[in-house]
Amino acid sequence: MKFTGKLVDHFDNLDVDTMSMLEVVSMVEKLGFVVTVNVFWQLSDNPLEVKKLISDGDVLEMVKNVPSDHYLHIYIVEFEHPETRIESDSNSEDEEYEVEDESSTDQSKFSDSENELVSSEDEIFNVNVGLDSDEVEVESENESGQSDSLHSVDDSDSEGGTKKARFPEFNRNSDLSNPRLNAGMIFANKKILKEAVRMYNIKNRYCVKFKRNDNKRIQIKCKGECPWMLWAAPVNGEDPATGSWQIRSVNGEHTCLREFQNHNVTAKWLAENYFSSFYVDPNFSHNSLKQAVHKDWGIHVPKTKCIRAKNLAIENLNGNHKEQYAKLYAYLDELRQSNPGTTTVCKLDERKFERLYICMQAMKDGFKAGCRPIIGLDGCHLKGYYQGHLLAAVGIDADDSIYPISFAVVESENQSSWCWFLELLATDLEIENSHSFTFMTDRQKGLMDAVPELFPYSAHRTCVRHLYSNAKTSWVFTGKALKDQLWKAARATYVTQFQSAMDELKVTTYENCSNLTTKLWK
Repeated sequence: MKFTGKLVDHFDNLDVDTMSMLEVVSMVEKLGFVVTVNVFWQLSDNPLEVKKLISDGDVLEMVKNVPSDHYLHIYIVEFEHPETRIESDSNSEDEEYEVEDESSTDQSKFSDSENELVSSEDEIFNVNVGLDSDEVEVESENESGQSDSLHSVDDSDSEGGTKKARFPEFNRNSDLSNPRLNAGMIFANKKILKEAVRMYNIKNRYCVKFKRNDNKRIQIKCKGECPWMLWAAPVNGEDPATGSWQIRSVNGEHTCLREFQNHNVTAKWLAENYFSSFYVDPNFSHNSLKQAVHKDWGIHVPKTKCIRAKNLAIENLNGNHKEQYAKLYAYLDELRQSNPGTTTVCKLDERKFERLYICMQAMKDGFKAGCRPIIGLDGCHLKGYYQGHLLAAVGIDADDSIYPISFAVVESENQSSWCWFLELLATDLEIENSHSFTFMTDRQKGLMDAVPELFPYSAHRTCVRHLYSNAKTSWVFTGKALKDQLWKAARATYVTQFQSAMDELKVTTYENCSNLTTKLWK
């Protein structure tokens, strides 16, 4: 059967499970036909073998006999004249169809077939139905006898010109876990191409190197005498800095042995691929990371690389510490806007962070309105990247609960930092006469000197819990007996009762307790 050159169209990505006669009719209507047509489908690669589509059973048979290229060729015969007739020849043995134009004969016949079509002017249309592939090519003969190559609309230029080849495209979301590097594959950019190559080597435990790596080409070679080699270049050679990249060739097969150490497994790669482990457990150790990599990929990773990977993952999880300090002024400004009256002081030493003090206005008002005139002072170490000390001042509310007042971040816990903190605290709480205030602290040397200096008329007491913690490190006998004797002496309300408790404490510990500043006991 010869194609008369009327119309060629292409339908792609059709679902074979939903194919029916209604779908075929719908495709015919999309082509703009409103008159009666006959639809035939090509049985094999030979265009002479066709069969008419009448019912859903014929469509089902057509779908079951999809060629290896996943393309079905459907021919449409349109009738425009009422004198069109169908003739039958029951003696046909071989099927052969031929459509002739009216200019050469008055009748068009399907000879030696079960159906014989006669029409004064017949139009045959070839509709290419693609079920899986994107490529289609139909050969036709024009009036001069030359063969014209007809292509799908999507694969041709605006003027119906030369066929454009369709190449597989790399999908980073679905293909990166197990990439396959085939010649002709297109990547969105150079970065994704390199990422896919590295993942391919890690997944298959090959050891390859980038021999050439510039904006015009990439050459990747396997180590040693292995013949495997890959060449890639930009799709648009005029602008290689941007746009897609394509694998031009992949030569040879891998003859090398699988490696247990791979330089493509970098600390950055480990931090990205095992970020979820550190997200769930920030204390995920580097030894656990090393074991996980060996179990998942069969690759041995050095301990130092695992440590660097953990540091990168923790930095990605918590943010860069240096960048966080750059946002400090914005944070303090937000505190002042959200709670007017808040005191924020940031002290710098030659443009480097040294100290920070914060006292919320709500905390000031709450302490003045409903808390007892008792202030507890203490400090602790900061275990972050830049370390330092955290100083805090708390009170006791009407419910005997801890009430935060202010806090500060300083370089170290000494007399200078405590005096700076207490001066700002006295200003915020408007402590002009300290006679009615009581300060409770530990026995830190800088704090023991700073409180009497700034609040000379206040009562100063030492926390017994801190006293017991210090005693455990210096006294020989410790334990519950020492703890009970300390609390008995601290709770004594008479001098004689206190002296009796101290004598018992001396007997229990065999220590000279005269060096304890008992007047500061609480």
